[in-house]
Amino acid sequence: MAKDLWSKVRSDIQKGYKESVSFLKEKTEIITEESKKKYRIYEHKHKAHKQISELGALAYEIVNSGGSVDSSAKVKATVEKIKKIEEQIDQLEAQATRTAGKRKAPAKKKLAAKKKTAAKKKTGARKKTVAKKTR
Repeated sequence: MAKDLWSKVRSDIQKGYKESVSFLKEKTEIITEESKKKYRIYEHKHKAHKQISELGALAYEIVNSGGSVDSSAKVKATVEKIKKIEEQIDQLEAQATRTAGKRKAPAKKKLAAKKKTAAKKKTGARKKTVAKKTR
């Protein structure tokens, strides 16, 4: 009988261990994917900042030499590069929020349920205090 108990405890521990490992693996994969997306966004923002710095230097050179910034082909090309990068950033951020929203939906439901129960508890407490004051 003791051997049966020990083997059952051992199998339960092994089962719990396997479930924990699979859960951690899943969460690690999710966090890794989110981190990759955030890093891609960071890279694009860094590219945009470099282009903006280049644009500023270019504009300074043109103005210093007495030219017009509006007519410069280099300025227009740099502005177009910046716009493309900003569009890519917007797309990446939209993708990141869509996937994050899908995963976080159950947590929002739990939070809403907690708020409802907390609100019910507060109204119950208020009724008790009001009843005491009226006496």
